[in-house]
Amino acid sequence: APKRLKYDFVFGRYLGLCLTRFLARVVDVTNTTLTLMAVGAVLFFLWSLVLDENTYYLAWSWLCVGWAHLLFNVYFEQHILEIRKQLVPEGSPHLVSLVNSFNATSSSLQQQQKTPFQSISEKDLTLPGWCSVDLEKYLKGRSKLRNVFVKGTPNRQDTLYWMDRYGPTLYLIILQSNLIFIGLDFATQLMFFLPTMYNSEASRTSFVVYLVLAVLSISGNMLNKKHLVANLAVVCSVGSLRNINAIADVFQEEKTENLVRCFLVIYRLHRVASRSAPVSSKGDDGHYTTKLDPLEIREVSQTFNNFACITEDDGYISYEEFRLMMSTLGGSISENMIQTVMSSMDHSDDGQIDRSEFLQWYSNNILAVEETDLLQNAPRVLFELFDEDNQGEISISQFQQKLDKLQVGFGDQISIINEIDRDGNGQITSREFEMLFRRFPPAELLRKNNNNNNRAGQSSSLGLCSDVPHCGGSVLL
Repeated sequence: APKRLKYDFVFGRYLGLCLTRFLARVVDVTNTTLTLMAVGAVLFFLWSLVLDENTYYLAWSWLCVGWAHLLFNVYFEQHILEIRKQLVPEGSPHLVSLVNSFNATSSSLQQQQKTPFQSISEKDLTLPGWCSVDLEKYLKGRSKLRNVFVKGTPNRQDTLYWMDRYGPTLYLIILQSNLIFIGLDFATQLMFFLPTMYNSEASRTSFVVYLVLAVLSISGNMLNKKHLVANLAVVCSVGSLRNINAIADVFQEEKTENLVRCFLVIYRLHRVASRSAPVSSKGDDGHYTTKLDPLEIREVSQTFNNFACITEDDGYISYEEFRLMMSTLGGSISENMIQTVMSSMDHSDDGQIDRSEFLQWYSNNILAVEETDLLQNAPRVLFELFDEDNQGEISISQFQQKLDKLQVGFGDQISIINEIDRDGNGQITSREFEMLFRRFPPAELLRKNNNNNNRAGQSSSLGLCSDVPHCGGSVLL
């Protein structure tokens, strides 16, 4: 069985990638979809011959097709929602065991937060609906027609879909046909049938009734299409249908985001060391758990781990590791200045920096800084420090040396460099370097910026946005 993802996997980012790829498949209309639409057009043409091309009856026939399409859409959407419910019950109670496991391994964090997850007993734990599928009974009750088209034995999750394992492919064809028909219906009604009904010998009452029914049909078909697409992307991307490439991309994006965070930390330390930025002391703006959510604490802790294992992986940043960390960007910094900067982080005065001290410093000196300084000025300053030859470009070998000091693995280095060096010329320009910070900013900085924008929007819109709930960095599926 494939290894399960960890509880803290960022499903929101994963679903975003899956939705993007799903939309790319939707616009790439398959030959099967085109064939089905052609068959439908031929059938309607034959029906027009039966009616002796009477446009009045053809208009009402087309309207009936539109309403049949709407009723099918309603049924189809309910089917998709039912699949999602079977895969992911409301409230995701089947994830409670993972939450309790997180509680057991992070009790110290809960004590600091003073808001631990509520423990739920096993009697309250329910499994997703697909777990209770009687596979033997399902196979016995499967129709002969389905057995002709669907070969092999499905798993329990496959039984939730039409045509079993071919369900996602069928749903894609249905969605493509759906979108094509909506456009065709709107154009046909507007350009042909509505003018025909208006100019026909039928009463004006008949035309008004036809117009209302046509508008309701088209509006109903267009309603909530984005929710249908989003739900289809979910049911076609979870469980046994998980997208391995998207999962790998999520992990790689997390590593790249962590690298950007490392650069921002070192940049901020250099600014403090050069006396061009003030340093906040312990407790200036409250405990870090009041400004970072558990997921963000985990991500920033990973940045701490990058620095703490430069020379020895002992869970602390020693003076030697701190000195090497400060020298990552290059430039000359005196020993006295390094000691001064380190003392601003070492609140216990034991000569080393632990995880909680790093998180506290980060919340006081990174989150408190204006985003303009971090995401606009930082790339420019860092690029100038990396460009040791003052050539206006950073060579791949120079950049790899910086990554080596940050304990970035060779495989991850290749992925990050390919991400930055888009033209593949072996040189990193200032614009390419700036794009790294724009595309992969730390999530906590985005959340802070969104909160600031929300507060500004509330003050300028008389509180109309006050009921908008905060959306965290991950979605539990």
